Amino acid sequence: QEDEHLRGAERCAAWIESKITRDALGTHCLVDPEYRLGGFPARIFLGAAHGISGVAHFLACLAEATRAEGGHPEPCISARILTRWQA
Repeated sequence: QEDEHLRGAERCAAWIESKITRDALGTHCLVDPEYRLGGFPARIFLGAAHGISGVAHFLACLAEATRAEGGHPEPCISARILTRWQA
């Protein structure tokens, strides 16, 4: 079951990677990029609950969990995302 959860977390990381933006404002992602929540403000949040610091924490935890599995010839998805999108 743990392996199943890790694979699910990796799928979430891949989705997050597809939504991350890097521009003049820095590295960020919107809470509702497809505007499905109806009225959630299209602004950048920095905190843990809705912001990029929560995303970074999730990715760091996933990197630690997948690193513990060992035997990966390539960096795990979360380490790749963190490295590519660091501010």
